[in-house]
Amino acid sequence: MARRPTVRDVAKMAGVSQATVSYVLNSTPGQTISQPTKDRIRAAVAKLGYVPSRSARTLRLGRSDLVLLILPDAVISEVYAHLIDRIGTVLEGHGYSVIFRRKRQDLSVANLVASVDPVVVVPLARVTQEEMDPIRMLQIPMLSVQSDGQDVNLYDDFQGATVRVQVEHLVERGHRHLGFASTTDRRLDEFAAPRTAELRRICAERGLPEPVVVELELTPESAADAVAIWREAGVTAVAALDDTHALAVLSGLRAHGLGAPADMAVIGADNATVGQFANPPLTTVDNRAEATIELVIASILAMLDLGEAPATAPEPSSSRVVVREST
Repeated sequence: MARRPTVRDVAKMAGVSQATVSYVLNSTPGQTISQPTKDRIRAAVAKLGYVPSRSARTLRLGRSDLVLLILPDAVISEVYAHLIDRIGTVLEGHGYSVIFRRKRQDLSVANLVASVDPVVVVPLARVTQEEMDPIRMLQIPMLSVQSDGQDVNLYDDFQGATVRVQVEHLVERGHRHLGFASTTDRRLDEFAAPRTAELRRICAERGLPEPVVVELELTPESAADAVAIWREAGVTAVAALDDTHALAVLSGLRAHGLGAPADMAVIGADNATVGQFANPPLTTVDNRAEATIELVIASILAMLDLGEAPATAPEPSSSRVVVREST
């Protein structure tokens, strides 16, 4: 394997000192270096394929240029993908590099952060107060958009808001006996658990029957089995964890020669693009992700002294139903 070129190699090829190479590559002010010398150095960099060391740059600047995103240890949804793309686009424009790591059970959040040494940590998975304390001891700023704060837990508020909007829509359509399409993927429990709990609470509060919760494996057989369970229990409408699970329910209905909404109404969540192409087109919940994305970005910029802190957070109540033909 070829050795990675160093600043010494660049200096030797250009016939200058390593310090001169550093001055040119970093545009150090106050140096009188001729244009031909600068050209030779840049030509050597291009020919050798030299890439400056990130650790050396961090030592020079006195700070890292990394922003760390902590993601759930699960398949990334369309909303998360859009959020990551937007954060990357904005921060790269300010000279920062965005990296992400998954929050895994076998690695503490503090160790994950320490291994990267970022300038800011942005948790996009649930991070508890207990997990945050060691990070504060590392004196690394951590955005608390989705932390377990004492006053408002924005993360769980939005999970609960999704279910409330789903239930309200189905009840308005005349349904009382509801089902919930959950998941067998334990990595998604941080989404499924609060939604299931809120669904049960709402049904009890409204005097509705206990909802029938079924975990789907996202296979045609599992979806068909789930529909059979709901039909036997008298369920007339199903709220799904997300649009993917809602599409599975539609598949399960077709396997029994049934359809939505005539035989069973189905509502998804997250307003994924694919939902509008379902048969029938899928009713879903739009959590107004753009507002949350802009909040996250504005908060990050404020922590980097690149903007003002946002005055208000998006309200969970802003979630809305995108009505299509499945309900």
